Amino acid sequence: MSYIAQINRAIDHIESNLLDAFTIADTAKEAGLSYWHFQRIFAATVGDTVADYISARRLSHAAMQLVTSSDRVIDIALGSEYVSHATFTRAFKRMFKMTPSRFRRAKKNAAIIPQKAKVTPAYLEHLHRGLSMQPEIIHLEEFTAIGIAGSFSPLGTHEPDNMIVIPKLWQTFRSYSGYLKDAVLGDRVGIIGAGGAPEGKLDFLAGKKLEAQIPVPDGFETRTVPAGDYAKFTHSGPLRTVNHTMHYIFGSWLPKSGRVLSEGPEFGLYPKAYEPTSEDGEMYIYVSLK
Repeated sequence: MSYIAQINRAIDHIESNLLDAFTIADTAKEAGLSYWHFQRIFAATVGDTVADYISARRLSHAAMQLVTSSDRVIDIALGSEYVSHATFTRAFKRMFKMTPSRFRRAKKNAAIIPQKAKVTPAYLEHLHRGLSMQPEIIHLEEFTAIGIAGSFSPLGTHEPDNMIVIPKLWQTFRSYSGYLKDAVLGDRVGIIGAGGAPEGKLDFLAGKKLEAQIPVPDGFETRTVPAGDYAKFTHSGPLRTVNHTMHYIFGSWLPKSGRVLSEGPEFGLYPKAYEPTSEDGEMYIYVSLK
């Protein structure tokens, strides 16, 4: 049985009262479920406990206030339903790996740190059908890819343009890929963060794995993905819903996994049969771990 409708009602209640005092019992009542049943269903559906979701959403709201307002930290803490500056600071540091004051000083850099996104009906449906909520942890050997590179403003910034820039890079790669010989190329890969980018942006390469060394034609660039441990997630469905998968990886799975990201890039691997608009296709997202 799917409980998506009930969980949607619960999310609406949480978001409408995010900066007010309310209890989990209040939210369970809104969902039309018993207190204990609601908590089990919420965790199984969303991937977070109710308490963790509420805390992370309040902290994400506080993080945006820190970089967009001049309000005192203590006022932001109390307005986020924390009883003291110290309690707020401890919770904030657990989530963002830095104190609120340091986060505020970081300005633009702080704004691209992954935050807890609001759960939407589309996101819930995607969790229910569109991704592997527990990844496979694997070791990969180093590889190099060749393609067309550019930079984008990621999720978490004020004007994310990843879903505009990245499709254009893929379109350009397809139009110029005739300059490359298929014999030296492997699967399609989209690599994030393997090259330099302007402050507040991320580098992206749309291309294919290189199976042999070749001279790099004009207009193309290469990126190397280092050997190491990676969390491999399966994304099912069209590429337009991949943001939901990324929200889950960085907003839900990573904070609870006990794992720490490495400085390495992340990348998507697209099997030859994968069609970006298909509702049934599967591609894989790899996140680099220490």
